[in-house]
Amino acid sequence: MHRIRSVFRLLITVAAIAIAVEGGYRLYLFFKYRDYFRTTQIDAAAFSVWNTSIWQYDPDYGYGYVPAIRPHSTSLKDGLVTACGEFAVANEQGNLGPPVPDFEEAEIRIVVFGDSFAGAYLTGPAWTKMLGEKLERELGKTVRVLNMARDGYGVPQMIALANGKLKELRPSLMLFAFNGPALERARYWRTMVGTGDDVRLYSSLENSPSPDPENAADSMIVLASATPEWCEQQLKKSPDEQRNDPVLHKIITKHRDIVIKNGTPQANLFDLKASYVYDLVRYRNAFRSQWRTLLPSTNPQVTYDDYRSDPKFMADVAGVVGSGVPFVFVHLALGKSISEGREFDLDNRGRKLLDSLRNVTGAEIHNTTDFISLSREDALRMCSTPTDCHPSEFGHGVYAEVASKIILKHGLPLR
Repeated sequence: MHRIRSVFRLLITVAAIAIAVEGGYRLYLFFKYRDYFRTTQIDAAAFSVWNTSIWQYDPDYGYGYVPAIRPHSTSLKDGLVTACGEFAVANEQGNLGPPVPDFEEAEIRIVVFGDSFAGAYLTGPAWTKMLGEKLERELGKTVRVLNMARDGYGVPQMIALANGKLKELRPSLMLFAFNGPALERARYWRTMVGTGDDVRLYSSLENSPSPDPENAADSMIVLASATPEWCEQQLKKSPDEQRNDPVLHKIITKHRDIVIKNGTPQANLFDLKASYVYDLVRYRNAFRSQWRTLLPSTNPQVTYDDYRSDPKFMADVAGVVGSGVPFVFVHLALGKSISEGREFDLDNRGRKLLDSLRNVTGAEIHNTTDFISLSREDALRMCSTPTDCHPSEFGHGVYAEVASKIILKHGLPLR
């Protein structure tokens, strides 16, 4: 009887400690990441709407960019139009960043496959373009870098695109450049469904130009009636006049429907079905359980932790390796991570996939921090904004420096 009481007291003590640790950690997260727990009324939220899509469905590679498209963006907050703007996304070649019209004539042709961290505006700065200029000065040959990166791509889609484009592009070198989460991104497709103001821009795990809406998520709000002219007119109206506008009503209704359907990435301090401590220990991501309850949108995740479980991936890798074209993997570390002394921001599955990528390809994944040393302040300068660590102009320069050092150091047959 005494032993039973001792075991019972031990269990009670362990449970109390676990509850205290979980509760304390939740409070720590709440104060450190307050925005994750903040509720916002749907209609009062800040968001934007485009009048057309920058993406087009591609059955083989998920999606590509509409060449030379210049969509118009309308920004809203508190149910009112706050800004109008036009932006250029893809060049006339259908790629991110400055065009490379003379790629085929160059003595050295490098093709970059990656995610949004290889992206750039048409006029730059673009680390891919800087990379070509650095190598050209070093090698004394004409070097051109073609940027085939796609925002939201994961490693499986990068490899598939490379395998499919080898014969067409005839590269001297393939450069796979990605940020850590791309290791876990699954293949998916983006497509426009419907016409006029009823169009929906879907992301889906289903390879179809018309996926099941129940299993697809909206990537962006698109409304053809939100033209530049309409947007400018709204800015001249009073708040009451804006609220009576029929096009604005369509936007608000569409936004509300999409947000409710997609769900919002919001943490719940009182969710007893998830353990922040368990997620941190197992996955190195305290919010993983709550984030994964959302519909797949721009970044759906693979269901395995070893690429050998993916026959399509293995076939694409075999094509890339068997081509005989040299290739290099570069991990693009976030400036914020570098400022905190880290290269990677990966959970356990991400680390297993990183090891799997090395084993499957037989190649090393080169780290940003192995080739450059930055102060904490300079590392933070790499981020375009305090809340967005896609590269600033300074960050583009850092990635170009890192990639050029890697290419020159590892004996690739470019000289």
